[in-house]
Amino acid sequence: MTEKGKLLVVDDEQFTLDLVTEVFEDTNIIAQTLTSGEHLHQTIETFQPDILLLDRMMPGKTGIELCREIRKYDMNTVIIFFSSLGEAEDQ
Repeated sequence: MTEKGKLLVVDDEQFTLDLVTEVFEDTNIIAQTLTSGEHLHQTIETFQPDILLLDRMMPGKTGIELCREIRKYDMNTVIIFFSSLGEAEDQ
């Protein structure tokens, strides 16, 4: 049996989380979601994702702030940012 990959998505928009969960539903990837970075460190330790998908702009801590915190103790997880901001300087 092939081991499934693990994806953790953090976004404050439930629609986005539902969409990502649906997209990966019938794949070889287990997708878990969080609506904020509040429990991110604990979830990373227990879920141990291969890829972390972070919304760049969220209430509280931004994806960039969360990335900086995570990189202090975890250098193996691939981190990808996404954003609904469309301006070139935002990207």
